[in-house]
Amino acid sequence: MKGLIKVTALTLGLTFGALANAADLSGTWVLTVESPQGTSNPTMTLTQDGQNVSGTYSGSLGSSDISGTVDGDSFTLVANLSMQGQQIPLTYTGTQSGDSMNGSLDLAGMGGADFTGSRQQ
Repeated sequence: MKGLIKVTALTLGLTFGALANAADLSGTWVLTVESPQGTSNPTMTLTQDGQNVSGTYSGSLGSSDISGTVDGDSFTLVANLSMQGQQIPLTYTGTQSGDSMNGSLDLAGMGGADFTGSRQQ
């Protein structure tokens, strides 16, 4: 019986520890994107339901819906912007800790940039 209690306690501890490290992207984020074309400051307003994330994206290239997934403290978010009749995917991949995030942006496979972000209170 004592062995079962120890195993249960260990399992619960690992589960809650993993949840504590899980990203929570809900909120409004202001990003700083550093690219060869200069610095931009898009915003994302996100809602998270489990591992799924959705919301809106607005930046110098336009606005769109954004969606993605979270795995631990890592995330991938994709906004598909319409430019001159073409869908241009912006893929943000990064990690989140508290009210900060950072990672890389892929612009339709044509280039990339680094970004940081802060959740607005």
